[in-house]
Amino acid sequence: MSDYLSDEEQVDRIKQWWSENGITIVVSLFGAIIGVVGWNWYESRSEERSAAAFNVYAEYLEQRKLSGSQDSALKNLDEEYEGTAYHTFTLFFRAKDAVDSDDFEGALRYLNLAVDTANDGSLKDIALLRLSKIQMQMEAFESALQSLSMMRGGGYKAVVAELTGDIYYSQGKIELAKEAYQAGLDGLSDSDAAGLLRLKHSSLVVE
Repeated sequence: MSDYLSDEEQVDRIKQWWSENGITIVVSLFGAIIGVVGWNWYESRSEERSAAAFNVYAEYLEQRKLSGSQDSALKNLDEEYEGTAYHTFTLFFRAKDAVDSDDFEGALRYLNLAVDTANDGSLKDIALLRLSKIQMQMEAFESALQSLSMMRGGGYKAVVAELTGDIYYSQGKIELAKEAYQAGLDGLSDSDAAGLLRLKHSSLVVE
């Protein structure tokens, strides 16, 4: 039997194959096209939303600079752009303003909201770090340690270790504080950045 098919036989084979597989291929191609179009639409919508959020954030910063009312811009960001980086930035500002006014409970609310809503992992980590510092100041030591344990980024290891040491030191847990400071030193290569941490570590005497 010849290894080659006549033109008519080839056409028949193609028709048969297409009959058996054509629907699946069309559906797959259609799904792929829809996926690409959908992703491009999502990317476009995300960029549009981010740009709109930036404009509102710029309005907020301008009003903040002029000491004007920021209520309209904040309401807009809270209701329409929650989770965006610009909304998270305003939560950081509001937390700072609350601390400056000795309203630590208010600062906790804003930072907890940032933790709950931020879409960016790095901003979520920053919120947790600031949250932990305030909790330590309020002597909510276990909550402060828990906030640090929730951080997922690897860029704050030395900072987390130092703050952990500060929390343990505030509790009078000197040995644990010294261990935390040492962990922070082990993760630092910059001698200048390690200066204060080394001083804290060396000043502790474990009895």
